[in-house]
Amino acid sequence: MKIANKISFSFFITALLLIGVAVFAVYGVTRKTVESVMYAHLTSIAQSRCFHIETFLKMKKNTITQLSESVVIKHFLLKDKDDEDYDKGFNDVVQRLKDTREGVEYVHNILVLDKNGIIVVSDEESDIGSDLSADTFFSNAKEGVFIKDVYRSKRAKILSMAFSAPITNNETGEFLGVITEKITIEYLDRIITNRTGLGETGEIYLINKYGYMISSSRFIKDAFLKLEIDTEGTRKASKDIKRFGVEEHGNSPRLYINYNGVKVLGVHDHIHAMQWVLVAEISGKEALESLWKTKFLLTLIMIGVPIWAWLIGVFVAEFTFRPIEKLCKGSVIVGSGNLDYKVGTDSKDEIGQLSRAFDKMIEDLKNVVVPKNYLGDIIESMPEALVVLTPEGKMEKTNKELCDLLGYEDQELIGKDIGFLFSEEEKKIFLKESKFEKFLETGELRGAEANYKTKDGKKIPMIFSGSVMKDKGGKVRSIVCVGKNIIDRKKVENELIQSQKATLNIMEDLQDSYEKIKIAQVQLVQSEKMEAIGKMASGIAHEVKNPLGIILQGINYLEGEVPSNQKDKHEILKIMKDSIKRADSIIRVLLDFSRAGKLEINPEGINLVIESSLVLVEHKLNSKNIEVFQEFEKDMPKIAIDLKKIEQVFVNLFDNAIDAMPDGGKLYIRSYLTRVDDETGNGVGNRSDDVFKCGEKAIIVEIEDTGIGIDEDIENNLFDPFFTTKGRTEGTGLGLSIVKNIMHLHEGLIYAESKKDKGTKFIIVFKLR
Repeated sequence: MKIANKISFSFFITALLLIGVAVFAVYGVTRKTVESVMYAHLTSIAQSRCFHIETFLKMKKNTITQLSESVVIKHFLLKDKDDEDYDKGFNDVVQRLKDTREGVEYVHNILVLDKNGIIVVSDEESDIGSDLSADTFFSNAKEGVFIKDVYRSKRAKILSMAFSAPITNNETGEFLGVITEKITIEYLDRIITNRTGLGETGEIYLINKYGYMISSSRFIKDAFLKLEIDTEGTRKASKDIKRFGVEEHGNSPRLYINYNGVKVLGVHDHIHAMQWVLVAEISGKEALESLWKTKFLLTLIMIGVPIWAWLIGVFVAEFTFRPIEKLCKGSVIVGSGNLDYKVGTDSKDEIGQLSRAFDKMIEDLKNVVVPKNYLGDIIESMPEALVVLTPEGKMEKTNKELCDLLGYEDQELIGKDIGFLFSEEEKKIFLKESKFEKFLETGELRGAEANYKTKDGKKIPMIFSGSVMKDKGGKVRSIVCVGKNIIDRKKVENELIQSQKATLNIMEDLQDSYEKIKIAQVQLVQSEKMEAIGKMASGIAHEVKNPLGIILQGINYLEGEVPSNQKDKHEILKIMKDSIKRADSIIRVLLDFSRAGKLEINPEGINLVIESSLVLVEHKLNSKNIEVFQEFEKDMPKIAIDLKKIEQVFVNLFDNAIDAMPDGGKLYIRSYLTRVDDETGNGVGNRSDDVFKCGEKAIIVEIEDTGIGIDEDIENNLFDPFFTTKGRTEGTGLGLSIVKNIMHLHEGLIYAESKKDKGTKFIIVFKLR
């Protein structure tokens, strides 16, 4: 392979390896980022649906429990058929069951069984007298409230669930019978089949403890209790149930082939009370669709850059080695006997000098007349610096090129040691510890580099070759050493080194650009994640808000119907009302989270906004015995903000601080004007990114508590949607996400500093406009 081809090929291979490594690294990071976002999205959807189902089951258990405490039903079960008012009691119970069923579309049958399991009252007359003592919803309900898993009703031929509760005599504790409410699973199916936020291929379905689907399938008709699901995801879920039982535990997302034969990203969660498994899936192709553009762009880069590198290598090799090819061709022609051929080129580097010297040598050859002067003429006409040494290393012959190069006369060099031509440093390196020493041993020297020292002390880079001349007996007679001036080549090498350094700088710039692209990509993925969560939250909130209103009206009605002396029933109704109100507050938070939030900007004094926000939480602070310290800088300029939204930011942070100090503590609130740079000591300069410029003025508010602090391993997740360390009944995980979004809309910053058991400080930075 020619040297030129080697150079161009090395350019191509180097570029291919570097770009290949970079491309695969970028693609791997991008893929992991997209998968983690989709997994988090599916997990939040699955948890939301599970919470909805569990809430429904709890509500139905409370309903059947309340119905089992009905005085009308208990009095009826204590009567005999011979009693005069038996029929009236029967009619009262029937009316009570019809009132309960009325307005609830998914309840299809309510039964009252006596202590022997015989149906004595039903909203369907044909049921009365039937013996259901062998049915599980009777036998298991003797001990307490029981939920019968999904089954297909033999009479109605519909998919049903049954909620049963025992009826006991309040005075004697005697078991009187069982009340059972049968419902269709249409309402559960409606919760499951709501595919908000799941794209075109997403699906959610429910599996009972025996592995059969108990919800609709968007791909297979009539799958209820007929389609057995046996996939990697469901097998993992079944193992979790056997391992953890009804205990809460984490569930890891995974990539697998689903029941429809499609590769999907999937997560699962459990309805522990029923040992059900809820599965949320989306096809891997749709989930990773955003990777295709990145993959296409990286492929173009991986193909294009090596090709350009190869073309550049071809150009460099052609430019560099064209004179060498001409010289090689000329040497072949001259060697064949054509002494009139001229090789000389206009190049000013060492190759051009060599070609012109070659032409001169051939011309001198033609003009040789006296054979005895042949060798001397060649030596004198050589363009290289030649010196002939004795076996002891003394100079006995030099040529004109050597003398002219170093500035000496011939007689100044003859008899001197060869070391005279080098500096002390060069003597040590070149003459004693390098190739020259081996040259004396082997009799051959090729490509050794060193610097000659001229008469005036300048250094000239040379490349040496030589051989040892021996007599017939093998004794060394003399040593011939030829040196070629490579100062021009060294210049080219230095230029090449500078070019390589420039290339490395370009690669570093590319690396910096890659880091910026990676950061921008994470921000884009986060933005898409927030938008998807917002759409999902809006859909869920609107679907749930109206049913909650109807349920709350029903509870208000029941409070008026239940006698005031039945405190236990009033307590149950109060619990239900509080749960409904909490659910409604969560829905309002979801709606706030999903709205774009157009700002109503006005100039406001930040200290006044803080004080008005403190008034809103004053009763909480007093009740928790929390002492407040205010350190406000006076006469600060007003800032352009949306008053209500910034009050929402402060109230949310105050509430978090109060929750972090359940046994009381201290709350420090500070405000001051500062300049954004690394010398302020407040860290804003390191966190400002492109939001603030160095030297720009800003107003900072610090909210610091002496509470329990935050673990380091979760501090980075504080502002993620739905991330919370509180229980399901204590927080939604949206508060800090909304706070961060509000500060983003104001082009401001918020971040936290915390140490475990030493309190937490939130820093809010406002831009001065």
